[in-house]
Amino acid sequence: MGNNFHMEDLIKTFTELVRIKGLSGEENNVANYIKNYLMPLGLKVEERDLEKFTEGKCGNIIATYKDGGEIALCAHMDTARNTENVNVIIENGMIKSDGKQQLGADCRLGIAVILSAVKDLIENNKATTGFTLIFTSQEETTMNGSKNITVPNNVKHIFIMDSAWRPGFFIYGAPGAVEFKLELFGKSAHAGIEPEKGINVIKMLGDILVEIPQGRVDDESTINVAIINAGSAINVVPDYALVRGEIRSFKEEKVEEYINLIDEVCDDVTKRYNASYNFEYNWDFKPYTFTKEDEAYRIIYKAIEKNGLVPKPVLSYGGSDVNNFNERGYKAINVGTGAQNPHSNDEFVLIEDMEKDVNLCKILLTNKFI
Repeated sequence: MGNNFHMEDLIKTFTELVRIKGLSGEENNVANYIKNYLMPLGLKVEERDLEKFTEGKCGNIIATYKDGGEIALCAHMDTARNTENVNVIIENGMIKSDGKQQLGADCRLGIAVILSAVKDLIENNKATTGFTLIFTSQEETTMNGSKNITVPNNVKHIFIMDSAWRPGFFIYGAPGAVEFKLELFGKSAHAGIEPEKGINVIKMLGDILVEIPQGRVDDESTINVAIINAGSAINVVPDYALVRGEIRSFKEEKVEEYINLIDEVCDDVTKRYNASYNFEYNWDFKPYTFTKEDEAYRIIYKAIEKNGLVPKPVLSYGGSDVNNFNERGYKAINVGTGAQNPHSNDEFVLIEDMEKDVNLCKILLTNKFI
């Protein structure tokens, strides 16, 4: 397979993938494309875990070559917005949309480079070791795919082709996130005739928000009060408020610290008002951080060097499938692919970055980093 044919095949695969509708829970056609691509190459391809989802028409796709090996490559199948029949423009070494839709490079680029790397290796008899491919569903919404996935027991390291950073970059750490819900219970009264008989939850909430730090609250943590619903009519003292927000941090103990702080503030303020409250929270995903001594860190660092690039470890402040994989004990790292301006109509990818992505996948799949 010559290099020109390889690039033509890669671009064809990518442009076909981005034109497929595959919102979260509706990735069926993307999954079918992957199955039809890989099965003729001799991989065992299975759809798994759908029975664990409360909603959605598509499970996770797991494909194995030979014994499945210890290394897996991963990409998610859904897009944040509908890219069906997107008008793809290829010019000046760049692939983009016409500006009216998201291109869908996040994460169809990840899928395309993995598929193309596998095809090149197998058709040219270069696939010397077993490996596993993982394609998750619902990453853009609930991350249900990676939360419920069944990964083959032999897999030790998972490299996810899903970062907007360009090739050479990799993410060695990301925060965890807790979603919280606060309910305030006051007392209604006529706002004009007898407001003193009421307990105004909006006023109470104002006092609470003054005491809760928000934004970047330390070097590793953020707090965001995002949604507030309160009040029923302009002539009624509001007696109920619902507040939703999140806390993110690279340290679990810091999240717990800020959770306790919010709870204590709510307890103190509501007692002053002779009111009550309910405060609940749950982890959306847990934080992770790799050090230079971790094997997964060393593998991706050496693989990037073998690809002729300078490795550039960076931190991320967002969550992804990687958080869930690491929480479950799989050593997973997100890798830069060059899917730039994700989720926007200005999303694009450079063709030179696509080729680097494929080369990196082949290095990882064949253990050439050793």
